Amino acid sequence: MVNVITVHLSPDKENVKYVVEKANIDLDETFGWLIKDILTHRQHTEKTVIFCQSFKECGDLYDTFFK
Repeated sequence: MVNVITVHLSPDKENVKYVVEKANIDLDETFGWLIKDILTHRQHTEKTVIFCQSFKECGDLYDTFFK
């Protein structure tokens, strides 16, 4: 890597919550709460980061949110 900048800040912030949860096979069940929140609050939905283990899982998740 070239021109790398390392930031040494604690992620422990009042407005940041870190949760690890294994998704069920049924993604509608796992992320139903978030889908409802997006439909209710639209662009005012709190920011959420979801990490996937594979490109296929990202595609499955995309299909869940945009069907």
